[in-house]
Amino acid sequence: MRNPNAMLLATYATPTVRAAGDVIPGVSDTSVAVWGVASTVSMAVSAYHGVKRNRGSVGSGIAWGAAGAMFPIITPAIALAQGYAKPA
Repeated sequence: MRNPNAMLLATYATPTVRAAGDVIPGVSDTSVAVWGVASTVSMAVSAYHGVKRNRGSVGSGIAWGAAGAMFPIITPAIALAQGYAKPA
């Protein structure tokens, strides 16, 4: 016996694939640009803090930079609370 909802199920089960450069509904180009700038600046500031705070540790700089890129508001705030670029 054939399932009458087979086409409906296939439609919901098929993932939507977007081509590179497709516009995401509800997200403006300006907000993407602002997020990109904030993320990049935060990454640089946080990486510098990580290296200086841990006395030249490149690994700490990479870790702090990655955290700064992913969380551009909270990571620099934590760096300031720790005493920006002051050794531990």
